[in-house]
Amino acid sequence: MNTEEMIDELPKYISKNVDELLGIFGTKEMLLEHWKSDLVLYQGIDNDWDLGVYVFENYPEIKDVQIGWNFLSEYIDFQALGRDVEMNGYGFYVDEGFLKYVGGGLEW
Repeated sequence: MNTEEMIDELPKYISKNVDELLGIFGTKEMLLEHWKSDLVLYQGIDNDWDLGVYVFENYPEIKDVQIGWNFLSEYIDFQALGRDVEMNGYGFYVDEGFLKYVGGGLEW
């Protein structure tokens, strides 16, 4: 099987976004070699708000912080948090959700 045929066999969220993924992996061969270990799909996260909420809720050390009578979550701009995560190269939106590059530096 040649490289193009192998790409076509990948999940649609990968095969439909090869051009963008080449910006991360450099070559199709590297994409084929590393996509399983270096990419994570968060299904159903399709906008900055949802991404911000997901990131916040997966940091338990800050999620439950209380300031007076209020929780920290009442002060967080989830839209801006999600936008910044996406803009800083941690991943991008695909039809199926948010595709995160694990090597992007933010672990959640």
